[in-house]
Amino acid sequence: MFSGGTKNLVEPHSAGQMRPGEKGELILTGRRAPAEIMERADLVTEMRQVKHYYDQGVPARDGIER
Repeated sequence: MFSGGTKNLVEPHSAGQMRPGEKGELILTGRRAPAEIMERADLVTEMRQVKHYYDQGVPARDGIER
């Protein structure tokens, strides 16, 4: 979602069609999130590859990895 950039950073209630004051969660995925979102987030996770079968020459599968 973020690696290509975002043009508009909206309030979470408008992005998820929630009314202000309603409780809910907004989950965003992607790489290189803008600093504004990282600062406002309650939870930020960074994943990294430790081991992958691609390293042994296994090709990506259509519809799964590509």
